[in-house]
Amino acid sequence: MDERAAIEKPARPAGRFLRRRWVLLPTWRLSVIAAVVIGGPAVFAFLNLYGWLAVTEPVSGAETLIVEGWIPDHALEKAAEHARTTEAEIVFCTGIPLDRGTLDLPYKTFADYAAATLSKMGVPAGRIQSVPCGISRTERTRMMARALADHLRKNPTLSPGKRADLITSATHARRSRMIFREELGDDWKIGVISCPDPEADPGRWFLGSKSAKEVFNEMVAMSMALVGGN
Repeated sequence: MDERAAIEKPARPAGRFLRRRWVLLPTWRLSVIAAVVIGGPAVFAFLNLYGWLAVTEPVSGAETLIVEGWIPDHALEKAAEHARTTEAEIVFCTGIPLDRGTLDLPYKTFADYAAATLSKMGVPAGRIQSVPCGISRTERTRMMARALADHLRKNPTLSPGKRADLITSATHARRSRMIFREELGDDWKIGVISCPDPEADPGRWFLGSKSAKEVFNEMVAMSMALVGGN
């Protein structure tokens, strides 16, 4: 019996629950090609996840800055520098209620804390507006964006050009920009400026427990946001 006849031979029952079938399997050559074609891009995407999430794409001529008030001090320093050196006319600080320090600090929300900090760093107080929102356990970014959107709808003269740069922390940048775009609407042009963790190595993020956790959490959160989460 030649090979062709063996392949075309009908399968015979091998029992009540099992039967024989002829199966074609890839050769080692095809396996190598598949590994290169599929595995190569997959490894490249994995290694560049941090940089993809921590995107920086500012909008030209943005007259508005949006600062997420919860960002760490090094990011607030970058936000203050950006506010001082650009033509942005107004800086909005967003944020939920503080989860610690309220017994000692005069601030009750991250928005108020960020606004006061930027003022101390040299940003004119008249250019800063605090836009706090209520507490949320699962949709914090969306609640902050929604509060800002409501504030701007009530005060349309604050940003007539509808161009804004969002300043946020590291791997949160891509998701945060997506959510602010959704809440502010299609007539807004929203850029983003990421403030990477100075201790993180974007090319070797998977070797650091903190950066690995950030990337994993953001990928999960991004998936949730795409289907209607935060």
